[in-house]
Amino acid sequence: LLPYAWLLFLLGVCISPRFKDLNNIFYLFFIPLTLVAIREHFSSFVRSPIYIWLLAFSGWMALSSIWANNPDFSDLKSILYVIFFISGIALCEETKVLEKWGFLIPMAIVFQLFFSKMEGQRLSGFGPMENPLYAGHFYVFFCWFFLNYKKFHSKNIVSTAIRWIGLLLSVGACYLTQSRSAVICLPLLILIFLLLQDKAFKYQKSVILILTLVIATISTALLFTNKWITLPSNSFDYAINLEAGEILLVNFSKTNEPPTTPKIRNAHGQTEPLQKGSKPKRFLYTADKSDVFHLNISLDKKTINPWKSVKLYTKTPSTAFQLKERFVPPRAFQFDLTFGYRTEIWKERFKHCLEKPLFGHGFSQYLAIPFHGRHISDSHNFFIGTTFYGGVVALIIYTGLLTSCLHVLFTKRSWALLTLLICGIITTSFDDDKFFSSTRPYWLLLLFPIAKALKISLHQRSSFIPSFDNKNL
Repeated sequence: LLPYAWLLFLLGVCISPRFKDLNNIFYLFFIPLTLVAIREHFSSFVRSPIYIWLLAFSGWMALSSIWANNPDFSDLKSILYVIFFISGIALCEETKVLEKWGFLIPMAIVFQLFFSKMEGQRLSGFGPMENPLYAGHFYVFFCWFFLNYKKFHSKNIVSTAIRWIGLLLSVGACYLTQSRSAVICLPLLILIFLLLQDKAFKYQKSVILILTLVIATISTALLFTNKWITLPSNSFDYAINLEAGEILLVNFSKTNEPPTTPKIRNAHGQTEPLQKGSKPKRFLYTADKSDVFHLNISLDKKTINPWKSVKLYTKTPSTAFQLKERFVPPRAFQFDLTFGYRTEIWKERFKHCLEKPLFGHGFSQYLAIPFHGRHISDSHNFFIGTTFYGGVVALIIYTGLLTSCLHVLFTKRSWALLTLLICGIITTSFDDDKFFSSTRPYWLLLLFPIAKALKISLHQRSSFIPSFDNKNL
């Protein structure tokens, strides 16, 4: 029954109205079945180097809660959740269940996309995929999933159709979330997949993949109304970063009269009209704090290129008005040396790490990071977050766990899983804070390949553990 719980979990990623409901699926189905299945194999588990690293990591992080300033031992349950998930996936043989019921997964993705919407520049869904960043990571996993799992129906032609429809939906949706770390992983997944194919099928599948990427890119260009090109429209939404005190000038051309005053919305959803300037067709706005603002502009006629009708300028207290770039690539392809201000976050969190470098601040410690006039708690990097909570000791154990998994997957030539694990390391190096938490996208991108590496390791030590067959994955 454990494979059915895994299938239900994947479906829950797409159809759960809230993260809480996805957690409930995990609590009610996955954990009990894992407890039943692991009893006869536990002795094999504790002899596996990967599992030993995992238990050492879990034990140290649990112990570190003792020296946190305000210990909250309720957080320790997330450590058990991660152990249960990895253990359950290591015992799961899902290929037969997917062959019978795998068609439900593309249907669930269609359901998710049907209720998704464009929030400014990015695709935002509901439930676990409400955050475009999380949605991008989930879709990366589904891209890998449809690339590497081969049987979704007993009939090959139906299975192939399900597989490629799922891949097309996942690739397109991933691009539309505009999550940079997710989009970085896509070419890597596809490249490794192509290299692993038989020569007879390389050409055909390459063409299909290229067409998939072209369609996804065109969809991105058409749907992102402030980038490259827009559908003919009277209005468009433009996302712009403004620092505190920075002035935005919206200047309409002589031949265009705005039917309504432009409006601007901050990240908290507060909307207000721009002030009229000293000259006609000019509107001004002064940012009271650093934030990402969404500028809504209406035009008197439809156009596919709004930048012919309006131009944007910005000015700081120490500089003159400067023209903003009129044509920029989609967000995912914008080169940003700060990685979306993450370098500033890492710098501040690293200072916290240096305060208690050896043992860390404790697993349940909360220490806010000052960021542009507000405070955040997410380190946006697993390595830095691990060092903050558990010190250098935790970082060494975490690195040992990853190294052990990479070694097993490399020596056993499990290239698909190795690629997914690398993608998990990439995404968690830019997003998320803790290795041990409730259900999040990294469970699929990082914990899933760790669990499969554990499964391969277990099979070497016990014939009772289901074998792992690269040909079926």
